[in-house]
Amino acid sequence: MFGVRYRGLRIEVTRSAYHEMLKENLDIYDILEVLEIGFEPQKRRKDIVERCLVKGSKVIKAVIALNHRKEESYWTLIHAGRFTRK
Repeated sequence: MFGVRYRGLRIEVTRSAYHEMLKENLDIYDILEVLEIGFEPQKRRKDIVERCLVKGSKVIKAVIALNHRKEESYWTLIHAGRFTRK
């Protein structure tokens, strides 16, 4: 969709994740930054990556899932959010 890649695979954005990004005023490059330099708060399944990044008093979270098609593999952004750090 946007041509952004993480670990060599492109990132597609689900409709619900796109609406979450709009609501939190995030763009795909913010999500890419979270994925590249963020920390892993908890373990997820093998094909799901969850990363968080602290910015001031807020935490930005991104969750992506690995999908496979016959011709290629790609990431799907399934959740993007921002919340207050405790």
